[in-house]
Amino acid sequence: MRVDLFSSRFGYSVIAAGTVLSIVSAIIPFYTAGYQLQFDVLMTGITPYLVYGLVVYWLRRPITIVAGALLLAAHLGLVVHERFIEGADYSDLAIYVVPLVFAAVLVPLVVVALRQPWRE
Repeated sequence: MRVDLFSSRFGYSVIAAGTVLSIVSAIIPFYTAGYQLQFDVLMTGITPYLVYGLVVYWLRRPITIVAGALLLAAHLGLVVHERFIEGADYSDLAIYVVPLVFAAVLVPLVVVALRQPWRE
């Protein structure tokens, strides 16, 4: 299997897993009656995966696999800590700030993907 095919498949599976993580972090218990969807947490969690989707589409290199694995691992750690260990108390704003930092870190890869000096 070629690297570009594997990196695109892996990248799309990272995007799917990240979307599930964002949904898990956005659905929080509401008193004892049920669950509530926090749309702002959902959209903030999906933002780095939208940027990563651009990288996967345009840049099919091994760096895409590494970036996706690091993004997913860091986001998983954030969601487990904030949602399950801290009990969905998002008062420290880490659930909002950290995914936006992830998206900002991925922007240079988008710039490299747009330029692609090695392509004709």
